[in-house]
Order: sequence, then structure tokens, then C-alpha cells
Amino acid sequence: MEPVRIGVVGLATDRAELMAARLNDPANPNHIPGGRIVMALPGGNSEAHLQHASVLQDKFGVRIVEATTDFANAVDAIMLLNGEETRQISLVLEIMPLGKPLYIEPPVAITLEGVVSILAAAEKVHIPLFSACSISPSTTDGSTAADAAIVTAPMGSLEAALFSPSSLAAVESLFDVMGPDCEVVQALRAGPSSTLVGGWSGDRQGTLVALHALPPESAVHVTSSSGATIEDVPARTITDLSQLLRAVIDFFATGTPPVSARQTLAVHAFLQAAYVSEQTDGRPVKLSEVLTAAGFVPPPAEAPAVSDPAPGEATGASSPQ
Repeated sequence: MEPVRIGVVGLATDRAELMAARLNDPANPNHIPGGRIVMALPGGNSEAHLQHASVLQDKFGVRIVEATTDFANAVDAIMLLNGEETRQISLVLEIMPLGKPLYIEPPVAITLEGVVSILAAAEKVHIPLFSACSISPSTTDGSTAADAAIVTAPMGSLEAALFSPSSLAAVESLFDVMGPDCEVVQALRAGPSSTLVGGWSGDRQGTLVALHALPPESAVHVTSSSGATIEDVPARTITDLSQLLRAVIDFFATGTPPVSARQTLAVHAFLQAAYVSEQTDGRPVKLSEVLTAAGFVPPPAEAPAVSDPAPGEATGASSPQ
């Protein structure tokens, strides 16, 4: 099987180079087969953009292009890498008409309104979309969700950077074991930490203890309400990117994301609701509240199935008397 041809948008950082080293170089001990970066759009003209473009071109044989339309017949899938945050929505809307599976490096957008807009646009045109900071062994679609969990993780303060990578990674760790059906959040700040308590469907509770003083690369600990270890996610190392890339390549090949758009939306909404709660002295905030404020329109509920009437049974409104 031929490797998936990947186009990359966004070269403000060296992220694409790290990915190309694993995907394009079979001699790399961390090589990941199945995909290859063949084309890249820098997304800017700064010295950093040009430098990263030069490395991709000279070292990994990546063709540098000037417009997303150049991807049309040359790639099978696209990765939008963080670093072009102010143009995120416009870039996504340029990419979607190409009809390619799309991985967006988190955040999906820098506001919840932007997240709602992008995910709605992807659903409207039926574009497979995946966005996550990392993939852990406990990643779940909710079918094996825990009854309760406590995650202790490094995370920046909510007011400093709401959708920062450390914040999203911490919340993803909680959703990985609890599933996407979080309904309400209560957040309280106490010195160098915040406690974010979420209420999930089925009267389940998930708690995130956010340690603001820890470096972002510190380990994440996931325990049950009794203190038993569910999972220890080690400090992010070279293997984390490899694990994520394997999930991305599998997504590109199958069109099925390992994390649903519903869970991706819920992760961002959880952080937005936690911020509102923390700013209002710990008021419980429903995710539906912040999603509605961000312009989210929930899908219509499916009408209950109607069985065929028995012979002679009335099928309409009451008959005239």
C-alpha cells in the first residue's frame, strides 16, 4: 500500500520538521510507516517560516507551495499545525473544500466560538476531522467510561491561556477515562492550583487537579475516587509525538478519528465553563450554557419510532363527535 501523501499548513514552529523526521526518514529509529509529508504551505513570511520551509525542502524532500489549492491533486490528507492561530478559521475554511481528512493541532481555534464554527463546518461538508494533543491507552468513546476519576496534571492558569496545550492535554486526560458526556463544571482556585469538578451523565464525577507551578512536560496521574491508579501518563517525551502520529496516520487511512468531534468540542467547552465558574466564585456552569453562548446549535433530537396502527385503530387526531 502506498503511504498517505500529507500536506502541512503552518511552519511557524519546528513541529513539521519533527513529524517529517519520523514519517519521511526510514532510517530514523522512530520512523512511522504509512504516511509521508510531501507538500507544505508555510502560512507566513517570517524568518522562522522561511527557515522551517528550507529544512523541510532540503532535508526531507518536501515541496513548498504558496496556496492551499496546490494541495488539490497532490495530497491525500492535510495537517494544520498550531502557530497560525489568528488565521485558523480562515485557513480551515480554505482547506475544507478540498475534501481531505484533516488533523488540526490543538487548539481547534483560540475561542470557543471558533471551535464551534470549525466543527460545524466540517460536519456540514462531511470532512473527517481529528484534533488532540496526545493519544493515551485509555482514550475512549464513552463505551468504557469510568464511574469516577481524578486527574492530577500540570496546567497553566485559566485566565492566562484558556486553550493552551497544557490545559487541553490535562482535560483530554480526564475525558479519555470519563468519556464525552460532561454536563456541568465547577472550578475553584486555591493558590498554585485549581480544582475543576465535572459532572458527567449517569451521576458520574470527574475531577481535574490543575497544578499551575509544574512544568508543562510533567507527568499526568489518573486515579479512581478510592485512590487506585487508573493510568500514569509519563512526562511527554519523544515517544508521545510518535504515538500521536500513528493515530493520525491511521485516521488518514481509515477516515475514522480516534477521538470524536463531540468529545473534542466537549473538551474545549469544559475549559470555557471552568473559566466562567472560576470567575464567578465557583458557580456551577453547564457546558450547554457556554456552548449556546458560542453559537452552538445542537442537532435535533430523533423523533421516537411510531409503530404501525392496528387494523381499525385511529391514525390521526380525534374523530369529530
